[in-house]
Amino acid sequence: MEPAPLLPDLPDPDRLDRLVTLLDAACHDEGWHQPHRLVSVETTASTSDDDDSHATPSLSFGFRVLGAGEHPLDHLLGFVAPPSWTAVGLVCFGWASPPAADGGSGRPSEHPDRRRVRVVTLLDRRGDERATATLDDGMVVDEPGAGTVSDALRRCLGLPTPAPPVGSGELFAAIWLSSIAAAGRRLTWGEAAALHPAMRLSVDGGRRRQAEELVSCARALHRAMPWGELRLRAASGRRDIGVGVAPDLAAWMDDGMFSRWVLGGLPPFPPLLQRCSTVLAPEVLRRVRRALRAWNLDPPLIAHVA
Repeated sequence: MEPAPLLPDLPDPDRLDRLVTLLDAACHDEGWHQPHRLVSVETTASTSDDDDSHATPSLSFGFRVLGAGEHPLDHLLGFVAPPSWTAVGLVCFGWASPPAADGGSGRPSEHPDRRRVRVVTLLDRRGDERATATLDDGMVVDEPGAGTVSDALRRCLGLPTPAPPVGSGELFAAIWLSSIAAAGRRLTWGEAAALHPAMRLSVDGGRRRQAEELVSCARALHRAMPWGELRLRAASGRRDIGVGVAPDLAAWMDDGMFSRWVLGGLPPFPPLLQRCSTVLAPEVLRRVRRALRAWNLDPPLIAHVA
């Protein structure tokens, strides 16, 4: 198979920036409430009729306008760009808001100082990514994206995404805390410890592990099931640890995207621990927190939970 073509090395080293600027300018007069668009870029060689020895590359853009209510991920997840595509991108319309003072993540559309925003992103096969966000008050922010959509664009071109942000231990801990919070009744330490995936999966010669063995059992699970192993298990259809990612989607992802996708579906530690405090006696909650610290999970995430 021939390698996929790359964007031509134009004399201007900021070629991708210029393409993003062109796309943004093309959408300038269309208002701030337009549907999202998927963008493809293809490179072709143009030649004159009488001399084909001086072929010059030309670019062509393709657009797919999404329907009302459709999200770009509805089309990007699992998609593999044709070999002729040299770059992929998005033109998205939405809301932007100032960062929350307390670090929270409320919906931008509900913020009193919200602004409409148009975000144009392009990613080429070299892995170069450019993005520009234009607010309706004229402010412009040029910064590559991050998160699931950026990951998906990279996987569409077969490119790697950033490494997992944390180890798989954070996933197992979040599953554990979710199970405790869902119990709906007071739990003893033994009952709470038994809900950890490591305890459910670990059997020593037919003997169920004891609560005092939780920390060591979980450490063994973290070593045996890093993100790469978890993704391969999901790709093979196994759901024995509660990771509900479709096999074909897990196979399309890489380890970094898989980790962020799975973690993004779980609540963060502080609210989980707050919920656990309603079903655990104080001394049991303290043992839960000691176990979390033993697995080197970030203490500031839980320090303010009484």
